[in-house]
Amino acid sequence: MHINKRIAIIVLAAALWLTTAAYASAAPAQYKTWPRKSSADVRKTWSIKFNMPLNENSVNDQTIYVVDASGKRIDVKLALSADKTTVKVTPVSPYTIGGQYSIHATTGVASAHGRHLSQQVVMPFIITDHRIITIESAYDPIITNLTVTVSSDVYKVTANGMELHYTGNDTYNCGLVGLKPGDTVTIRAYDESNRLLESAKHSIE
Repeated sequence: MHINKRIAIIVLAAALWLTTAAYASAAPAQYKTWPRKSSADVRKTWSIKFNMPLNENSVNDQTIYVVDASGKRIDVKLALSADKTTVKVTPVSPYTIGGQYSIHATTGVASAHGRHLSQQVVMPFIITDHRIITIESAYDPIITNLTVTVSSDVYKVTANGMELHYTGNDTYNCGLVGLKPGDTVTIRAYDESNRLLESAKHSIE
């Protein structure tokens, strides 16, 4: 049986699985738009991992590029890994805090065997000065559900000292018992070296 193998993007950014979401600066209809990410790093390097080695000649500023919210292209450096499955995208100049951008990977990207990306992909992102983006809680007398969204450089989140579970798309979740309306929960975000990046207070309502 013949199986048609297509080149595909597996992951964008460190452990960033491509899944969902709209962006203020809408992509053309023929694009697949993935969830908006956030980072507090103005020199953020995004890594795009493919499921097969690439033709290095197909990796250039016409096939993989970054634009700002107005559609203006941003100067970036592209670096292909030794195994030719990952492209790192780094800005030449720092991004702007509060700026909205998007990475584009077009169907011009091809594998070493000549198979092209089946659909153009856009991943929007924002540069923020906060690591903890949103905190939401759903109070219940038995167990209160807590959901925290963070920037992509966060590797661990705790609430009152308890580590939250990573659920994907830079979101962490846990259930807390013994809370009542008016109680305060302390949220802490850490990097991969377990260094505290930011802490925030959240009041249960």
